[in-house]
Amino acid sequence: MAAKTAEGNIQRLILDWLTIHKYYAWRNYVGAVMHGNAKKGAVRFSKNPARGMPDIMGLLKNGSGRLFAIEVKTETGRVAPHQKERLAALNCNGAIAFVARD
Repeated sequence: MAAKTAEGNIQRLILDWLTIHKYYAWRNYVGAVMHGNAKKGAVRFSKNPARGMPDIMGLLKNGSGRLFAIEVKTETGRVAPHQKERLAALNCNGAIAFVARD
C-alpha cells in the first residue's frame, strides 16, 4: 500500500513546479482572520469572506493577465459544494479554475 500524500505537500509540489517554470503564483490562505493584538489578549477571529477560494492562484505567462486557480485535494479528498461554486464562478468569469489531485 502506497503512503498517502498530505494536501499541504501536494500544494508545495505544485507551487515549486510553478516557480521553476516562472509562473507568478501564490498560496491563497483563506482560513480564519485574526483581529486585534495577541500580546495584549485582545484577539478575536472571524471567518474569511473569501470562503471557497482555491488553494493556489496565479497568472498565465502569456501576458494576458488571465487568472488560474487550483483547488488541491488528496486522492480521496472531497470538493465541498461552496468550493465547486467558487470554481464555477471563476471559470464563468474568464479564469481557468480546476481541482488538482495527488
